[in-house]
Amino acid sequence: MRDVFGVRGSQAHHTAKATVNLILQSVGNVAGLIVQI
Repeated sequence: MRDVFGVRGSQAHHTAKATVNLILQSVGNVAGLIVQI
């Protein structure tokens, strides 16, 4: 468990968080386009 929260763990968590944010942003944009149509 400690390794997960180590330097690599936090780096991976940060990357995963950024990826999720990008995916949510993309989904939001697509949803916005669908609503406009």
